[in-house]
Amino acid sequence: MNTRAVIAMVVLALPVATFAHAHLESSVPAKGSTVQASPGKVELVFNEPVGLTALKLQKKGETTVRDLSPLPKADSASLSVPLGKLADGDYVLSYAGVSSDQHVSKGTIEFKVSATAKPSMGGMSGMKEGCCKEMMEHMHGEAGAGKADPGAAKPAAPVAPAAPAEHDHNHPDAVK
Repeated sequence: MNTRAVIAMVVLALPVATFAHAHLESSVPAKGSTVQASPGKVELVFNEPVGLTALKLQKKGETTVRDLSPLPKADSASLSVPLGKLADGDYVLSYAGVSSDQHVSKGTIEFKVSATAKPSMGGMSGMKEGCCKEMMEHMHGEAGAGKADPGAAKPAAPVAPAAPAEHDHNHPDAVK
């Protein structure tokens, strides 16, 4: 292999590394899930350590937005914040965080609390690998999300991919 070919391969590989910013891989409660009882805490799992800067909760149909606290002080890929008792209803959880490369990752997770409904784990539950592929396809405009291996291990708790994260970088195919 000649020197030009090696240089071309290195240059072509650089953009892939540049686009690897923090994004939410899973959450409890999971995106689109229905839980029978109010969860005691919010759990967010990112693909890399993040400093959580905001976590807000709003019940659909109400104007009040609650700031959840205390936010974790240390950056981590797995973050947990206590959650007070929630009444039955539909909720929107909004999050924002900053990764070590100073890129902002933010998004929303919708879930439902219903004592009488059958619990559900939300869309694509337990498909962490599919989540990452879906995120890359979302960021880079490729069609079709892959499916996880049906023989892959399932998580013990309801865990599903969260809403696609928004990024504040300025490359041409960045999410706006």
